[in-house]
Amino acid sequence: MPVAPSHAVSGATGFVGRALVLELLTRTDAHVACLVRPSGRPGQSAARLFAGLAEAARAYGLPAQVVPEIPRRCQVVPADLHRPLDAARHALRHGVAHVWHCAGSLRYHERDRALVHRTNVEGTARLLDLAGEVGAAAFHYVSSAYVAGTAHGVIPERPADPAKARNAYEESKIAAENLVLSANAFRTTVLRPSVVIGHSRTAAVSGSLSGLYGLGFALSRYAHQHRGPDGIRLHVDPGATANLVPVDQVGAEAVRCGLDGRHGEIFHLVGAPAVPVTTLIAEICRTFGLGPVSFVDSAAELRDSDLRLADRMSYYLSYMWGDRVFDRSNTDRVVGRASAARFAGRPAPAEALRWYADSFPSAARVGV
Repeated sequence: MPVAPSHAVSGATGFVGRALVLELLTRTDAHVACLVRPSGRPGQSAARLFAGLAEAARAYGLPAQVVPEIPRRCQVVPADLHRPLDAARHALRHGVAHVWHCAGSLRYHERDRALVHRTNVEGTARLLDLAGEVGAAAFHYVSSAYVAGTAHGVIPERPADPAKARNAYEESKIAAENLVLSANAFRTTVLRPSVVIGHSRTAAVSGSLSGLYGLGFALSRYAHQHRGPDGIRLHVDPGATANLVPVDQVGAEAVRCGLDGRHGEIFHLVGAPAVPVTTLIAEICRTFGLGPVSFVDSAAELRDSDLRLADRMSYYLSYMWGDRVFDRSNTDRVVGRASAARFAGRPAPAEALRWYADSFPSAARVGV
């Protein structure tokens, strides 16, 4: 008879989801139910999940014995968050202790607002209902530190202000957080990573690429089309910073905070130190051979080519203003201050971007 899982993880095939599942496998003896969108062919979902987790384990330099544990301790549970979760309800009918919700849409355009809401808000509500029906003891929601929106300065581990959201994605994550925090049938925690980058030791990424890599892809693509004869000019806040956190730190701290956190707590899973935005952009330009980049004090100094580039980069540029310091009081209470220090500055932005350029040379070269 199969062993009933102690944990259920949505989004287990994604970047953060893979890291979280591997952390559960390496730090506990538990069995894990991985909620995966059903495929058209029998066995395809399991093959995709197990291959992805094995790829991540190897890319992150985990001990060789972790790989055979994946098919032994991971159970594939069909679940489409856009539809009723009847199959998942049946598969988890014997109960599960912890539900970890990593799945979600990263889309942000206004044209995608309905889809983003359906995935991130309605999908979270559907999974909360499932957790209650199968008797879960705890529900942990992976959100984003950047629900802070336009807020600057010290960002507390408290509910975000919807009025400060910059786009449909942030609005949807805030709404989903509020659903989770208002649930009282089980213990809930909200886990907020900042910009997640590759593994602290190997710089590798396994799963979907976004954040820093999305910025690098977009800048590489559009700069080739819209750069002047002497390179790129951008108008950004010279004091703006970005917070980068390695994926293994996110996995380790998420599991600790989820297992040991108090009901209704919010945890910032963020790195140290913050990186100046100008440093990130200059490193992207060096890595991808985009030529020189200069930062101007006023938008009036931008040329037509620069304005066209700024228009294509508007989503990313909206994050390049202000210096945010994400408070870690709750996180440090659970994991200790030494956790962030252990990962500090690793991998460096140059290492993370070099891994991307080496792994996807055509995208880095021409942005396609």
